[in-house]
Amino acid sequence: MWMVQEGRLEQVLKDIDAKKEDMITLAKKLISYETPAPPARNTADAQAFVQDYLNDCAFTTEKWDVYPNDPNVVGTKKGHDSSHFQSLIINGHMDVAEVRPDENWETDPFDPIVKENRLMGRGAADMKGGLAASLFVLRLFHEQGIELSGDVIFQSVIGEEVGEAGTLQCCRRGYTADFALVVDTSHLHIQGQGGVVTGWITIKDPQTYHDANRRQMIHAGGRHAPGGKRHREDDGDDREPADPGAPLGSFEALSRLSAGNEHHQSRGHRRGKTCGFYCR
Repeated sequence: MWMVQEGRLEQVLKDIDAKKEDMITLAKKLISYETPAPPARNTADAQAFVQDYLNDCAFTTEKWDVYPNDPNVVGTKKGHDSSHFQSLIINGHMDVAEVRPDENWETDPFDPIVKENRLMGRGAADMKGGLAASLFVLRLFHEQGIELSGDVIFQSVIGEEVGEAGTLQCCRRGYTADFALVVDTSHLHIQGQGGVVTGWITIKDPQTYHDANRRQMIHAGGRHAPGGKRHREDDGDDREPADPGAPLGSFEALSRLSAGNEHHQSRGHRRGKTCGFYCR
């Protein structure tokens, strides 16, 4: 895929250790951008920073709005022998989980600090730390003058937290490669992923469901879904796995609930509810 002379790669590894504080500073910068989703529509400034960073590393970049104020950024650096070597996508999302009052942060989640050798801030793990680490290595390659044999495509996308499929928009725009590295942080050396299916279901029901109890509304193998039961010790459910042989489990997770008058009926006052889900 990539060909790097062993001696030059060793120098990059030494630079990573020597410039660790620079990488932490970069991660802090990304975390300082307040990009929670929901509410979303808030990543434009952070993505502009990433685009400038990639431009400084000699990438050809494109930024476009997937939604207003929520753009994707893609940077491409062509390899010097692309016809004979494979290409790689490095992918991460700029949106982070919302900050809820019951989380009881001791410090501002968007003013990150290092405490007990850990970086504390919203998105440090999911996944601005991974974005910062990969961007930092690409800069070191650029500073060392290392030319890769195959193409590298860096994708900073939106919409992961709420199922808006920013990565899919990159694919539809033609940004594909032979391999992809998604920079989620994990203690696993290899993190298996069986694929994700995203879709929308609209139902009509006299009962109004709230986002707070969405797990009871639709749950993989649960009371409101076909295919068996699932057992959860933490909440007393007696449900069993729909597929006990699945090594990583299969589930549906609702990412968004909405209701409106477009499905309002004159009799029974039933409202339609549109539910976003993803199946892994």
